[in-house]
Amino acid sequence: MLARPYHLKRKDDIPGLLKRGKLGMNRLLVTRFRRNEVEKHHRFSVLVSTNIAAQAVDRNRVRRRIYSLLRKHYDRVPSLPIFDVVILPKKSILTASFKDIEAALLSLIPSLR
Repeated sequence: MLARPYHLKRKDDIPGLLKRGKLGMNRLLVTRFRRNEVEKHHRFSVLVSTNIAAQAVDRNRVRRRIYSLLRKHYDRVPSLPIFDVVILPKKSILTASFKDIEAALLSLIPSLR
């Protein structure tokens, strides 16, 4: 898992980010991101809807996989500027392999500029 300071947790931050954040997407993931001038590091949140997976076990598995990949590849995220990022998986992520998810996440990292 990604360490707690790197999680985007405040309930007021996420809706604004979903409405006004820049969009990045591929066949497995959708991201919304926005610059953050206050924090000293990037913050991430993974939102898995019940539309994606009805069972909590499946939603948590998807969330854990994405957070694991974020922790593994955090050094590839550009250090400046600092961003808040919300990751929204698509339904096709349930059947995707771990390597496919990793490739999809890495393809979205360059858009954080």
